[in-house]
Amino acid sequence: MSSRNKEVLDIFEEWLDEYSPEPKKKKKKDSTPKESIPYEMLCFTEGPGEEWFLDPVSRTMKKVGNNVEVVRISSPDKNGKVIVRYANGFLLIPSQYVIEIGFN
Repeated sequence: MSSRNKEVLDIFEEWLDEYSPEPKKKKKKDSTPKESIPYEMLCFTEGPGEEWFLDPVSRTMKKVGNNVEVVRISSPDKNGKVIVRYANGFLLIPSQYVIEIGFN
């Protein structure tokens, strides 16, 4: 397994451990306030449109519409791409396509 694939798998394992709905061992309640995450949107063209991006989990290409709400999962890699979660799964996209739109 290449180091890049291992890196992506490690990110997903951390994310799954944190957000998994399965009951885990009781953890001590953390009284520190959680950091708010601003809303972000996938914005790659002017106006409506669709693009194809890689889903790193299923290793398939997914057609995604413009102006879709996403949550950034990773920091940019050496190629300037980030992993984001959207309504239908995960995508690996150029970081300049992820636009912060603020808090609701």
